[in-house]
Amino acid sequence: MTEQKTKLRYLSYEEEDALFATIDPNAKYHGKNARLDKARQGNSDLLMALLDLGCRYSEAGGMAWNQVDLVARKI
Repeated sequence: MTEQKTKLRYLSYEEEDALFATIDPNAKYHGKNARLDKARQGNSDLLMALLDLGCRYSEAGGMAWNQVDLVARKI
């Protein structure tokens, strides 16, 4: 199997701000309610973790707690 060449790309600060603005639970949006606000908060928290970790959802979702050291703040 050959390795695929992919272009490494980072979000710009403007793109990151726009992404978070889109899922901001405090924003005014059509159909706003407590259930959607809670879901948006969860999505915002997950997105922040993924961006901070620099990993894909599947990579973060596949991690086990024994791979996380909260005291040393390492993964």
